[in-house]
Amino acid sequence: MSDTPTSSLLLSRIISKKQPTRSIIPARQRVEGGSEALPTGFHGFLNRLGKPWLAMNAFLGHEELDGSFPAYVNASLEPTTSKYPMIIFSHGLAGTRTAYSRYCSALASEGYVVLAIEHRDGSGPAVMLPPEEGSKSRKAFLYTQHKNLSYAHPWRSRAEVYEVYHSFRHLVLGTVTNEITVNDLPEPKREEWMSSFRDQVDTDNLSLTGHSFGGGTMIDILHSPPPAAFGRLPVKRIIALDPWIDPLPTPSMSTTGDPGMPETMVINSPSFTLWGEHFTRLRSWVDKVEGSLMTILGANQSFSDFPLLAPTSPSVALGYLLTIHELSTAFLKRDLKSAPSLKGKEPDHGRFAQTEDGKMAGKKGSVVLHLLPILGVGVLVGAILFHDAFTYSERHVDRVPANPLALHPRTGGKKNLPILEVNLDEEEEESKRSMKGKPRLVIIGGGWGAVALLQSLPTQAYNVTLISPQTYFAFTPLLPSACVGTVESRSLVEPLRKLVARVRGHYLMGSAVDLDMAERLLEVEMPRDQGGATTRCYVPYDKLVIAVGSASNDHGVKGLEHCFQLKTIPDAQAIRRRIMTNLELASLPTTPPEDRKRLLSFVVCGGGPTGVEFAAELSDMMAEDVLKYYPRVLGSEVSIHVVQSRDHILNTYSEKISQYAEQKFARNDVNIIMNARVQEVTPEKVTLTVKDSKDKDAKSRIEEIPAGFVLWSTGIAMQPFTKRLVELLPNQFHSKAVQTDGFLRVDGAPRGTVYAVGDASTIYTNLVNDLLELWDKFDANGDNTLDFDEWQQMAAHIRKRYPLASKNFEKIRDIFDQYDKSKEKKLTLNECAEMFSDMSKKVTTLPATAQVASQQGKYLGGMFTKLAKQTRVLRDNDMPDLDDEGYYDPFSYSHLGSLAYIGNSAVFDYNGYSFMGGLLAMYAWRSIYWSEQTSMRTRMLLMLDWIKRGVFGRDLSK
Repeated sequence: MSDTPTSSLLLSRIISKKQPTRSIIPARQRVEGGSEALPTGFHGFLNRLGKPWLAMNAFLGHEELDGSFPAYVNASLEPTTSKYPMIIFSHGLAGTRTAYSRYCSALASEGYVVLAIEHRDGSGPAVMLPPEEGSKSRKAFLYTQHKNLSYAHPWRSRAEVYEVYHSFRHLVLGTVTNEITVNDLPEPKREEWMSSFRDQVDTDNLSLTGHSFGGGTMIDILHSPPPAAFGRLPVKRIIALDPWIDPLPTPSMSTTGDPGMPETMVINSPSFTLWGEHFTRLRSWVDKVEGSLMTILGANQSFSDFPLLAPTSPSVALGYLLTIHELSTAFLKRDLKSAPSLKGKEPDHGRFAQTEDGKMAGKKGSVVLHLLPILGVGVLVGAILFHDAFTYSERHVDRVPANPLALHPRTGGKKNLPILEVNLDEEEEESKRSMKGKPRLVIIGGGWGAVALLQSLPTQAYNVTLISPQTYFAFTPLLPSACVGTVESRSLVEPLRKLVARVRGHYLMGSAVDLDMAERLLEVEMPRDQGGATTRCYVPYDKLVIAVGSASNDHGVKGLEHCFQLKTIPDAQAIRRRIMTNLELASLPTTPPEDRKRLLSFVVCGGGPTGVEFAAELSDMMAEDVLKYYPRVLGSEVSIHVVQSRDHILNTYSEKISQYAEQKFARNDVNIIMNARVQEVTPEKVTLTVKDSKDKDAKSRIEEIPAGFVLWSTGIAMQPFTKRLVELLPNQFHSKAVQTDGFLRVDGAPRGTVYAVGDASTIYTNLVNDLLELWDKFDANGDNTLDFDEWQQMAAHIRKRYPLASKNFEKIRDIFDQYDKSKEKKLTLNECAEMFSDMSKKVTTLPATAQVASQQGKYLGGMFTKLAKQTRVLRDNDMPDLDDEGYYDPFSYSHLGSLAYIGNSAVFDYNGYSFMGGLLAMYAWRSIYWSEQTSMRTRMLLMLDWIKRGVFGRDLSK
């Protein structure tokens, strides 16, 4: 193989439509902006499929397939004293010109100008056609319906070969240049590049080559008349690679004996040879023309860059491809004069060198390179099996002592209930026995706040007890994915006992129902048997953390018992069962059309992240999986509706993100109903009141949507325990959560004993309540006014003690001047009261998100850790305990951005900066959630689920 460097450039014809053609030519070396890289057809093919993640070159050891030729992007044609012969290449059905980069570059490196055509015939695996007139939806043209296409493809491809040849001939002759557009070059260099072809290419010395349907197209050219607008092509030779001639008519006898017939070589793979009927026709055709037919080892994909996909050694697959290169070059040079000599150049070898016998041999290092992945996989499998062998053990359990109080707890408290002062496992190990004297830390709930607290605590600082009705922590942001089988529910959960074990803690399955703050006893309801009977007991505490989350807000809507919610793993499993049941019922021929339409109507109430992500996942499932395995009629009947009370979905994100999500949903035929409120839900329909956002004076109209599934995802409300806690405490005015101060201490509870995090709480900032305390502290001279220096000290204190209000107290000079009504450069008590009232109204409450709950849990973990250390020092020195404010700053939330999945793409919003995109953004979204998993086990399961979805599709079972 020659050392001649090549160049690649994209051309487009402008006659009746764009006809992209890749020119691959002998190139000038070392051009400005050039790079030694061959256009990789494999990567181009994967990008066309939308699966670039398959290109795991480093892992599979296939990097030898890339960059094997010295190539310079956008280089001009190397001048020569004799003209270059030209070759036109035609790809196969559903292929692309970029999928044959190695083959075309091999020919170009031998001194040929190669034009590789992109046939725009809609023959890809799936092509979305433009909507018909009067219709908003686009239709999918699927490769499985290829019969009619296979008969039309050769005719269209044949015409495109003629068009490309004649346009390029005009370029060489310099007669017409406006038919060709050079896409990859700026205007100044375009004319220079185009002029390099003039009188340098012998357009009368033309060879045709193609693969699969492209090979059949070249054979078709031999016995078919040219299109009306063109004359015959001056074809000298034809190389057909695994030609598919099945749809072509049998060549007539008139083609034989024609002195103008070009010489033909057919290279066949075993799979096409074993196709008996096709091979018989091909062989009979070759017998009638001056041609050769040979079969080589390999497969149909061996002719392109596809060997990378084959389950064979890369070096073996590459050998097949190199054999094809050599045969093609030998056939061309046997009957042509030698290619133009390009002397005086320093050879720039690729990764493979030419041996004396003319065959390509890999460097010795490549053998080791290809063995490394196999060796690595073998070592990994061996290590897994070795570890697995030591995980099996016989059951040998010695008698374990149990504290009598654990078996028969004493009773007490206001309701004379059993008090669980000792747990069953406290006598099992020395490490657990040492926890008896530690402060009792009781955590209610197993969500983000509770788990973040557990992971932030030191190992033996507290005697921890976690109480939750669920035995696991669920990764809630991916619940929409679990609803449609993108990931498995088990991949999103981590047992709470494993998380508690790190701090030598205990887990109790139950729900908190009441609280006795005077005696520090938490009343817990626990299951008594499998029949649903319950029992109640007290759990004593020194510190109590409430992390029970929130319930859904019904907003007074009737019929919510017919809706699904999406907060827990059982919710996701129930939704999945309903979706699959609806699809199966809709597939039955006995289902009436109106019932089928209702069953396939999915209504999502709420345009926040949960509702939007669920609608996106459901839309992806319908497009990517359901249409493959269910009757096609379901595809036209499925409807997804998102009901939003505001004028945009994702209204907490930036306006750009909201618009992007809405446009994405519009393309995916997801119906968004803005400014709408649900009035009633029945088993058959959803009733809405919709107001026109453009006309503020317009009256609301009533709409009804047939519904086979309704998801309710709007707003939050208190859990039963938080409602009970609010009833017990004074100064609790919030309707949706428990009020806390800046240290996450529950307002009204004894200081330093009860805390709340996550959706169950809200940091209540009312500066007016603390005005007198602050006034006495910072009115240093006692004149009942604050000068600017005193006000400056007060503002600094406020920013530190009330982080949520800190942004409102940054421009302290402007604030001082604004409320100094008397202009005496002093603030009175009434002026400060007015200021505090205005500033309190501007304070924004924290959103009820996993991010907030997690940061609050980590904050409490850090505060409790420091408290444990300080308490130990103080007690050793007989000093009284400090209040939380004495050693720790109040909680300050740091927003790390918001993200959402919106259907094979994702959006990010961070402090005013927005990012949105397709697959790249989706992979970034996945990587963030993957990194946030609580264990390596769930990371592995999640990664396998994503791989399974990409390779096998979603699990469509119930």
